[in-house]
Amino acid sequence: MTEDNNDIIDLLTNEDFRKWVLEPSYERALFWEKWMKNNPDRIEAVNAAKEFIRSTRYRNFNVGAAEKDQILSKIIAETTMVTPMMRSSRPKKSPKVWYRAAAALLLLGTALSIYWWSNVNEPAEVQKSNLVEVVKENPQGRKSTVFLPDGTRVSLNAESKITYNTDYGKETRTVTLTGEAYFEVKHNPSKPFKVISENIMTVALGTAFNVRDFKDEKDLRVALKNGKVLVKNMSNHTKDFLEPGEGFVIPKSSGELELVKINPLEEFGWKDGILMFKNSSLEDVKERLERWYGVTIKINGKPKVPWRVDAKFKNESLEEVLNGLDFTYDLTYKIDGKNVELNLN
Repeated sequence: MTEDNNDIIDLLTNEDFRKWVLEPSYERALFWEKWMKNNPDRIEAVNAAKEFIRSTRYRNFNVGAAEKDQILSKIIAETTMVTPMMRSSRPKKSPKVWYRAAAALLLLGTALSIYWWSNVNEPAEVQKSNLVEVVKENPQGRKSTVFLPDGTRVSLNAESKITYNTDYGKETRTVTLTGEAYFEVKHNPSKPFKVISENIMTVALGTAFNVRDFKDEKDLRVALKNGKVLVKNMSNHTKDFLEPGEGFVIPKSSGELELVKINPLEEFGWKDGILMFKNSSLEDVKERLERWYGVTIKINGKPKVPWRVDAKFKNESLEEVLNGLDFTYDLTYKIDGKNVELNLN
């Protein structure tokens, strides 16, 4: 049983996916379009599942692990009969093949709780929304403050981006984030404020919190300063609340919500010009300095001992930071515009 064959079943049994197909909304469109961008090898399975849901007016599908195996075995048999060459070469699967595989599910409908709608209105035709987005983005070495239409204040870190719909605030308040931002949310109980980053959604009413999600980091972090937020993994549907002084460290490999007590300076200090390292490796320091100062760093040589940097710098220049590191790690440096060479002695 291949992962490809599992994909279509997983999509058909995913409640959020079905709602996106039959009841599209801005938040669902943002999530699934980003999901497809991150999983291009599964786009054909997505298209087949969408076609199946629309053409059969699919409503509910609940199966256990054993039943799923039975269904998938049936699908494999069906697709093998239709396209025998696929067993050896595994060429790119066409949407028609996936549709035939999905159609096999229909044959098992009665036994496996696939329900047809009868004597009800047709679902509204689903069309791709022409979303008009506002994009606020910072390059390396630059931070900015953004005010959203509802008065929410966003401190946007370097190498970070937020996007939101031009209809933001009319029905929903949703932004997507890449990188890091600190949100001071305007209170509005009737319209929760939502931040989508990777597969994680953070929901707040009126509060202050930080979300950190850089592509080169293995963990996504959410930290709460005041108020209360709900953090939800939209892939596995796990969710939990944060209280002030708490945070979630979320490994991107597993998506598990790991509750931690936070250091406010470490989580929020960046917006006030505080560059903080905690047990940071040489590679971590390099990436942070490149992002913070907008430079490219080349390292010559190898460290005599592993770097484990614990330090705090406030509104200091790159030269001052490198001089501080030199006391402990015996290095020399050369700065030529945006290019920096570190020589490890």
